[in-house]
Amino acid sequence: MKRNSILVPVSVNQLDMAAKALSEARDMLAEGGTITVLNSHEPIPGPARHYLDKDAIKDRNNEILRTLEEFVGVDPRCRIELVSGRAGVSIVEFARTHSTDCIIIPSHRPDLSDYLLGSTASRVVRHAQCSVFVLR
Repeated sequence: MKRNSILVPVSVNQLDMAAKALSEARDMLAEGGTITVLNSHEPIPGPARHYLDKDAIKDRNNEILRTLEEFVGVDPRCRIELVSGRAGVSIVEFARTHSTDCIIIPSHRPDLSDYLLGSTASRVVRHAQCSVFVLR
């Protein structure tokens, strides 16, 4: 089944896992559809923000953006978005507010801590209002 709007959440620390998700998204994309490569990073806690140079935060975001541009390559069907927040919540909220047809998310094999606390992928599966494909 082809999809018009696919969301691929990506961690810049796990691009090898994300490459498979992006490949699957390209295969599932309908003619004229779009893929959004989304990076969600934890916000800097309030008190710590006062000690950081605003340019350092901007530089870090630009570094993430450059890394994702290299990762995606030249593909007019893809766009890159950076959001701040807890990954599981941010991914679901982004999908909901951007009329996403499906989310393709890579996941590692769960260990005991994932069963107790829950992984990002499991949170997305539980709360997303669209189809979610989990890749391992």
